[in-house]
Amino acid sequence: MQEPWTVKRLLEWSDDYLKEKGAEAPRSDIEIMLSEILGTSRMGVYLNFDKILTPDELKIFKEYLLRRREGVPVQYIIGKAWFYGRPFSVQPGCFIPRFATENLVDIVLKKFAGNKEATQLLEIGGGSGAVSVTLALENTGFTIDTVEKEEKACDMIRANIASYEVSRQVSLLCSDFFSLTPQKKYDAIVCNPPYIVFGDPRLDPQVRDYEPSEALYGGEDGLDFYRRLRGSLEIWGKGSWIFLEIGYNQAEEVARLFAPAEVTFSRDLEGFDRIAFFRWE
Repeated sequence: MQEPWTVKRLLEWSDDYLKEKGAEAPRSDIEIMLSEILGTSRMGVYLNFDKILTPDELKIFKEYLLRRREGVPVQYIIGKAWFYGRPFSVQPGCFIPRFATENLVDIVLKKFAGNKEATQLLEIGGGSGAVSVTLALENTGFTIDTVEKEEKACDMIRANIASYEVSRQVSLLCSDFFSLTPQKKYDAIVCNPPYIVFGDPRLDPQVRDYEPSEALYGGEDGLDFYRRLRGSLEIWGKGSWIFLEIGYNQAEEVARLFAPAEVTFSRDLEGFDRIAFFRWE
């Protein structure tokens, strides 16, 4: 008689299987896929070790596993990514929000903590909408205009705005930021732009192969977006705070590009300067 596929057996077998196929540290992805199928948290996966999966659950898991074997990011497989403790809908063609970008949110929230007046924010390149929606949920005094030019990403932003019921705070403009003219004054401009250099050895292959290139690459030196933004700040950012995510080795050049502004940097858990912020006078 065949041994039943319990959660524990499936977790261990799948871990070995993906490692044999060349995956590095696949355990967390398997936990995420199982938690999605079982309708529980990742901790719940371990609390249900003895549960026997139904035929339908096994069928779905097999489909997930085969896609993960091919390198498809787990977020695209289950259709969601976690950011700031909340799930956000994502799909191919939409940039997947990262844990590192939570630092960008933290810094914006700290800068405007205690502000008693309504605060107008602009996000350039909304992706999934995770940053704008999170800022709205964390500070009800924020009103945020999100600009995103890719239609698939716009679909995800609309879905996430609706899911978290923040349409009174977050507005989407599906357009190229650099083709627009400002219709209002913003207290802050927030952006996680494309800043990766082609061939960067630190870039995860699944990011390189599956996520939208227009959200990743910033030209030969990764700084193209920052140069274009610098040229737009006189009409968009006068008197505004600017918050930017940057590449792990770009702090010196970013500081030079935005001189004479006094650029402050925040480091990530690896010790790299990854968030730049300054007031543009």
